[in-house]
Amino acid sequence: MVLAALTIILRRLEAVQRRFTKKLVGLHALTYTERLELLGLERLESRRIRADILFAYKLLFGMTALHSDDFFILTESTCTIGHPYKLFLPRCSTDVRKYFLPPYRKSLE
Repeated sequence: MVLAALTIILRRLEAVQRRFTKKLVGLHALTYTERLELLGLERLESRRIRADILFAYKLLFGMTALHSDDFFILTESTCTIGHPYKLFLPRCSTDVRKYFLPPYRKSLE
């Protein structure tokens, strides 16, 4: 329920950017991707993903006042490809923890 509502809100936000860029002079005939490229912008979804990854990085390496143990569990295994950091989301019973980083939750489990 919460995830569905979040998805609807995110689609509406993306639609606002799509409409705004279409109203700019000389960009009406271009596709949304072409308009973003010409303006040096990215899709809002890409920006959200980048912000979430940066936040996870800062949590992991202690660059925030928060502790990564409250959000992630690091693997004990030494057999990770490329780096020793494999993150797991802890099991949770509340929706607040359950929907932390909602689009990526499935890929982290």
